Amino acid sequence: MEGRKQTQVAENLIEFVHLLRVMGLRISAAEVLDAFRALEEVELAQKESFRAALQCTLIKRQEDLGVFQEVFRVFFAPPEQKQQWIEQGRLKEQEMQEQLAEADAELVFQGEALDLTTKEKMIYAGLNEDAKEKLQDFLKQSSTGKNVGPNFKPLIESLVRGHLQYWQNRGMEPEDLMVPDTGNEEWDFLLEQAAESLHREQERLLREDMQKIGDREQPEAMRLIHLLSRRLATRLSRRYRQSQRRLRLDLRKSIRRNINSGGAMFRLSYKSKRISKPQILLICDVSGSMTRYSAFTMQFILGLVSVTSKIETFLFAEQLKKTTSWFEKGMSLEAMLDMVSGGRQALGHGTNLHGALVELWRHHRPLLQKNAIVLIVSDTKTINAKEAAKELAKLHQQVREVVWLNTLPAEAWERHSTVAAFQPYCQMYQCNTIKDLEAIISRQLLSI
Repeated sequence: MEGRKQTQVAENLIEFVHLLRVMGLRISAAEVLDAFRALEEVELAQKESFRAALQCTLIKRQEDLGVFQEVFRVFFAPPEQKQQWIEQGRLKEQEMQEQLAEADAELVFQGEALDLTTKEKMIYAGLNEDAKEKLQDFLKQSSTGKNVGPNFKPLIESLVRGHLQYWQNRGMEPEDLMVPDTGNEEWDFLLEQAAESLHREQERLLREDMQKIGDREQPEAMRLIHLLSRRLATRLSRRYRQSQRRLRLDLRKSIRRNINSGGAMFRLSYKSKRISKPQILLICDVSGSMTRYSAFTMQFILGLVSVTSKIETFLFAEQLKKTTSWFEKGMSLEAMLDMVSGGRQALGHGTNLHGALVELWRHHRPLLQKNAIVLIVSDTKTINAKEAAKELAKLHQQVREVVWLNTLPAEAWERHSTVAAFQPYCQMYQCNTIKDLEAIISRQLLSI
């Protein structure tokens, strides 16, 4: 490369790497030098070769590939496209400032705006009008309560934060990728564009049938599963810790219940009873097209090890195989199938739920405790369905709950007699997307 051109390439590379680091990627100085040397060997006018040279030298982890691709797209976009994104960013910034001002005007206690973070105000801005009105009514009633002075403001702020957190957690979807302020307005708007694109891709993967998620998309799908699983584990851990404390007065609830009486404590609220960690038995169908559904489910459940008393895992097709020891080592489903004596063929190619449940009852009955939640991942298609239903009824009587994650779309259930045969003895839910999986497991464990 010529001297002037070489300098320009080096400057662009340094800026590009800086933005990747801002987005959370770890890139060493040695890797930057490798990237610069690689660019000397390719034709810069060939965008794909240029991108491949940077990707090969700067990206070490598959899960970082999506961020790299989006930052590359916006940073090396044509100038006119960049300018359009920057103008869009300025309009969005103006809209956000208006929303923040509106939140300050509406979230008021005794004439003073609540001390909330920008993120909390934006959560409020995203609520529907009914939810906003309820929050405003609560603040009005709190402000006019007898003997409620300005010193109540921190408590009211805490209650409002809890309410906003509740709304944020309802969907339990990954939060938008937060883009740190770079100090450069144009860079900030370009990174916002990249972050929005990444979020749209996350949303698509969350709603995609797990069977249709391609091999190239699997790393990002697994990253999303780990993120959702960790978030749920954090919520459960906090809930368990709070429940382990002695039964004592719940000051927040008590004050909230007695605001209309001027703060006089006529009706007291107490902390809820202790919550014990459940035991989970995960039984995964690995016949035919079920393997990928089971693989994603096992990875999600793996993230909940710390908030359960025990997780036992089983695979079945025509035969049942206990895989708990492999699961605890973090093995993937593919690795487990390869570890089965005789290979995956040893489990069979068809589906025999009846045989699997008989085997479970005969050889693993001590695991069927009253606090156990049994999760079955299957499309219900099996031989000997009537006999399987009888075994499922026995299992239902023995454990806390049987939850069936049915990978068939709900509109197809009527066409399969096995669905009706099994439904009386379990809670059955459609579960063929990551979003379904997270919602069902969260609802089950948070309702204990």
